[in-house]
Amino acid sequence: MTSCEQPADWTDKTDSRLDALQELSSAMLCTDDIATLSNLMLDCATTITQAERASLMFQFPGKEFCIIAARGFDLDALGDRKVQADKGIAGHVVKTKTPYWIQDIEHNETLRSFRKGYYQTNSFICCPVVPNSVAAGVLNVADKQDRTSFSSADFKLIQMLANQAAAAFDRAFIHGQLKARLAELEDANACIAQMRKMETEFAIRCSHDLRTPLNSIRGAALFLQKNPTLARTEQREFYQIINQDAERMLQTVQTLLTCLHPQDYNRPGNALPVNFRELIENITGQKALRALLAKSSVRLATSLQENPAVLLVDKNRYADLVISILEMAMPYLQQGDVIALKASDNSHARLQVSVPRRLPEPIVSLLRDPGRDTGLENLNLRMRIGTIRKIIDANCWELQADNRMDRFEATILIPQNTRATREKVARRVLSRFADFICELLALNTCSIMVIDPLTNQLTIQGEHGIAPEVVRKTRLELGERIAGKVALEGLPRLVENVETEERTLKLNMPVYSTQSLLSVPIVRHGRVLGVLNLNNKRSGEPFSEADLALAIALGERIATVIEGMLSFSLTDSALKMHLDSLDYLIEAVQNSPRRTPIFGLMRSLAQELRLPERDTQDALYSSLLFDLGLSVINTRITAKKELSAADMTVIRAHPLSSIGLISQFEISDVVRSAILHHHERYDGTGYPAGLRREAIPLISRMLAVVDAYTAMTSERIYRKSMSAKKAMNELIAGAGSFYDPTVVAAFQRVVQGALRDSSDHTPSGNA
Repeated sequence: MTSCEQPADWTDKTDSRLDALQELSSAMLCTDDIATLSNLMLDCATTITQAERASLMFQFPGKEFCIIAARGFDLDALGDRKVQADKGIAGHVVKTKTPYWIQDIEHNETLRSFRKGYYQTNSFICCPVVPNSVAAGVLNVADKQDRTSFSSADFKLIQMLANQAAAAFDRAFIHGQLKARLAELEDANACIAQMRKMETEFAIRCSHDLRTPLNSIRGAALFLQKNPTLARTEQREFYQIINQDAERMLQTVQTLLTCLHPQDYNRPGNALPVNFRELIENITGQKALRALLAKSSVRLATSLQENPAVLLVDKNRYADLVISILEMAMPYLQQGDVIALKASDNSHARLQVSVPRRLPEPIVSLLRDPGRDTGLENLNLRMRIGTIRKIIDANCWELQADNRMDRFEATILIPQNTRATREKVARRVLSRFADFICELLALNTCSIMVIDPLTNQLTIQGEHGIAPEVVRKTRLELGERIAGKVALEGLPRLVENVETEERTLKLNMPVYSTQSLLSVPIVRHGRVLGVLNLNNKRSGEPFSEADLALAIALGERIATVIEGMLSFSLTDSALKMHLDSLDYLIEAVQNSPRRTPIFGLMRSLAQELRLPERDTQDALYSSLLFDLGLSVINTRITAKKELSAADMTVIRAHPLSSIGLISQFEISDVVRSAILHHHERYDGTGYPAGLRREAIPLISRMLAVVDAYTAMTSERIYRKSMSAKKAMNELIAGAGSFYDPTVVAAFQRVVQGALRDSSDHTPSGNA
């Protein structure tokens, strides 16, 4: 073969690589979902390099790397494997921002010490992925199928892919930030609307409260005016009436002013775990602050230590505090002055605001001691200082304010009680879990109770739809009421009528809008850690045995979080990832169609197939989650009547997106496999793995049949719904090719029984 000749299959390989890259480029234009993008990247990477293993890792708060997508690894590796940033090849690649093409790691002096034995061969490629707006990541490929070393062409292609990934992730993260900001603005608008309603109602009430004393004062003054010769004792009576009613009016006006304040700073805000870098970025990004600095021709300089502290604060409330301090100082600055923000932490998290001018001593004194009469007459300044002190006091922070030789310094200190902070964050995680459960099962009320290891009492650590005062006051002994009995015995309870149930302390509790409730123990390694209580279906229907199976499955997922909370083994970054994951899950459930028909049909099919109790639980639970990945696909794709090849590529990634959404909490390989493979076909022509026959998990085969039937009998944008009989005939025609014949036969009996009995097999739980 001459130098200009190429192997016979060279053109075919080149074409297939170009096709894979073209398919990826087109698909990337159709989605901004990070999980979908990650999986599309890895599919392309393994195709163009013929690699058996690939992973995409990103660096999260706490300097840990986490796998966000993987090929050729166990499902457990997805979202679980963490690597310290200063250890391993991934950390080295990000630190040096250098891509590596290794033909034999044993002969590489730089990376040989990192060898961990994860791979079958000594050759791999590791490229940094460095978007502009997020922390760095790493794209890895290893283990060529033919066990040869990766070529220079493979290396160049992976570098191209890593650069594409950087641009795509940058766009996706920016899109995510915009969505988060939009959600914040929507919440703020809802709060403003609610406040305006409250203001109107309160103003009406105040008008009534003011009318009586005003009439009294007016009457007393008129009487005194018409009777100038009244005795001194009689005059004192009317003066006393005037003074008392005037005092009542002043109190009402003061209350009205407090109510009309644009922010209620007397309560701590919506605290979330954030680090100092995020806080400072939020402060400096505020439009009000940028306008303030521009108006005064003053600059802001920030400095931050290398490892910023993680705090549990409301970042918007914190920004309000810093901006209020700057607004207070701004009149005393001169053009060209530089304000310094310095963040550090030791025993306390410290943010120092340093202004290059001394402030008047009455201002500094009032900041230090709000109860002191400093003689400050400027009402605007007094109100601003009052706002600063309200934020400080409501959040139990500390403010140090001093004039130095040539400058003013204000330092905000937040105690770094790691244990207390993690407890608060863990409680927030459990509350978000309760929000997720209510959204998933269409409930109005849910509580997660944990056994206090010191007092052995049950307390509410996570809730949805329960008043704060009830949360604070509720402490149950083991064996007390329904939840206490469930915790003591370790057995679930399905209560049909709470008003006739023994051990119910208060029968007609307003918290119950329905009389049915569920209470299941939260168990980990045979130890009862707490109780999950479910109440008040939005449909008003009672709970069923199927709902009980779901509640038990959900309790098992919650148990891992509570175990980590009680042992303090959950890191700050892990807790934050839990919160982010739950936020994505809740949004996905809200955006996905209700799974009611599928849930009910899966329950009937499981009964027909005589599945064991454990498998039935997994099947029902999977039926609620298996298509969540579709919710992250842009609606401009899902609303199309005809899909392009790129659209289909994005849609085919949705099982992996579903896995990514639940990976932070999912403990069952059975559930993950069932969701991952529900689009496999019985003849091996499905995706994502092309599994055949019994190699496809049974629950996946069940989901494929039930999902197809439900889709055919439902109205779609691009077609009308089929009749039950016609849809069943389509399933029978596909048995042996698309669907498992045994499952189709069992499902046929389910449908025929439903038609014969004219009964509705939808679940009672509107899940």
